[in-house]
Amino acid sequence: MVEFQLLSVPIGLILGLGMTRIMTGAITAVRNREHVRVHWLPFIWAASFMIQLLIFFCVLWDLKINFENAGIEWTWSYYGPQVLHSIFMFLGAGLLLPVSREPNTDCLLRDFSKHGRLALIPLMAMHFLAWPMNMHMSNVPIFDKANYLNFVMIAVIAVGFKASRLNWQAAAAIIYLSILIYASLSVWSRPGHIEDIFMHKPSPASQPEKSSYHPPVAPRRTLPKAVCGSGLGPQGFRLNQPAPPLERLGVVVRLHKLTDSLRVDHSSNDHSCGLLLYLVGRRAVLTVISVHRHWLCAGAGFALGK
Repeated sequence: MVEFQLLSVPIGLILGLGMTRIMTGAITAVRNREHVRVHWLPFIWAASFMIQLLIFFCVLWDLKINFENAGIEWTWSYYGPQVLHSIFMFLGAGLLLPVSREPNTDCLLRDFSKHGRLALIPLMAMHFLAWPMNMHMSNVPIFDKANYLNFVMIAVIAVGFKASRLNWQAAAAIIYLSILIYASLSVWSRPGHIEDIFMHKPSPASQPEKSSYHPPVAPRRTLPKAVCGSGLGPQGFRLNQPAPPLERLGVVVRLHKLTDSLRVDHSSNDHSCGLLLYLVGRRAVLTVISVHRHWLCAGAGFALGK
């Protein structure tokens, strides 16, 4: 299992629970519409939270691709802010809508003014956290468009939270949803968006520190080049490889007798000198056979002719 697949499980669970709370609250409001008066303002903020939760999955995927491309490991300095970001979104989604009928609630707007509006506090905290996260994890400049949008959205949320008039609250909710849709389609991470995710390269400080220690490398052994018929190859000397046969005048039999005469009994370690003489002598004979075969043939023919 890839490291990202394991570490993204808790974040995915938190985001999924937030979506469940929003959908459960919407279902509860519709089912209790005969007892609780429904209003559209809480549903505008619910739609905004749902879009934020979906966008964060795309953010995680873009970070995963960027980290693999840059060779950055998922440490707590990168993983912790992502978990905190998802927790803020879950808290806002859980505070927004009631998931069961409360006995003292007869109007959804009144419940939002009393309890649901508290969901805007973790939403502002999430945008505050997104600003340093963009700079730390993606090396986004402080005056980038994504950071500008975070500042604007924080101001809009503050107006919606502090305003006492319904018109101001409704205007803040609609403006926030409009900016969020624009950002999710053209600025922030989104599905199928791969051409600009490497626009900001990670800073050298964000990459893991590399050790200056380099283990010693053994010197590479230079092997002799192969000579035609010499018995030398990439594995060194092969003593059991026969020399090329000489097909004239029975020279093969005589040369084999010559090499056999150089054999010594090297079954014991006491015959190291004999083994060395055997290796040197056999190699010399095989080299002469392979390189100067025409001289041997001429000499053997001359001897037999006499």
